[in-house]
Amino acid sequence: MSNGRSLNVSPEQLERVKTALQRNSFPSKQALATELGKSKSTIDNFFNGKRIDRLNFQEICEKLGLDWQSVAEIADEEATLYVKRSPVEAKCVESVGLLGCLIRIKASERMGKTSLINWLLKQSQQRGYHTVYWNLLQPREAVTQDLDQL
Repeated sequence: MSNGRSLNVSPEQLERVKTALQRNSFPSKQALATELGKSKSTIDNFFNGKRIDRLNFQEICEKLGLDWQSVAEIADEEATLYVKRSPVEAKCVESVGLLGCLIRIKASERMGKTSLINWLLKQSQQRGYHTVYWNLLQPREAVTQDLDQL
């Protein structure tokens, strides 16, 4: 289960995650840790289903070619726990179905932006849409330099 700032691999996905290490030609967890510039304990915790920082979790998944949302243990009540506070949420859900929709979420710290995003992703998935969570705070240089990569 996650608390918003940390995630862990769900027990059902541990074997898939371990297979991804081999599939991506990493001879060991240490090699992955070195490649990512992470501590071995962070990588060990990831592969043992223990909680690690959300950004580290997402970066490891990206390096292994895994969709972080499909391997993370996220309680259903966490995604539905979001408390709607204004008509803006309804407009966001309505907009999700529009072709080329872009939703900008801007607020001060600790105002529920991540919860809103998780809630919107869950709503979208319930409508049968495929979702992608992409953290633009840490884009890969190749992606920012080549629009075809983007």
